[in-house]
Amino acid sequence: MLSNGDTVFLAGADKFLLTSDGNRQLCYFIPLQPDSPPEFIPLKIQDNKACGPISYDPSENRIYWVDAAREIKRAFLNNGSSQVVIKSVFGVKSLEIDFVGRNLYLTDFRSIRVVSLDRSYHAVLVHDVSVRGIALDSSLG
Repeated sequence: MLSNGDTVFLAGADKFLLTSDGNRQLCYFIPLQPDSPPEFIPLKIQDNKACGPISYDPSENRIYWVDAAREIKRAFLNNGSSQVVIKSVFGVKSLEIDFVGRNLYLTDFRSIRVVSLDRSYHAVLVHDVSVRGIALDSSLG
């Protein structure tokens, strides 16, 4: 899985993209089908104020995103009912799910952070750095 902060590229059996529009108002599901033009399907996410950086957890079929209220939220891809994971995040540039270790990694203006998906801990891994994105290789640990 690779990410540029706003778009998630999924490989293997999962043949779709998740992205937000240029104004970060909607999240889209884009099925990848050979020899077909892309179809942008808006995700119906309950209480979605805006969709910023987005990531996907294939083990639970959930998406995670940052909204305009500076919260990281999650929802099942086929459900849309959202749940707040972290409140009061500022300047999040990217986020990525480690579905093996069950952690969420995020970058902001000055740090790289990790939050367990069960929300039992939240830590700053690197402080005073300028980072725009993050990528994980969960398959290799």
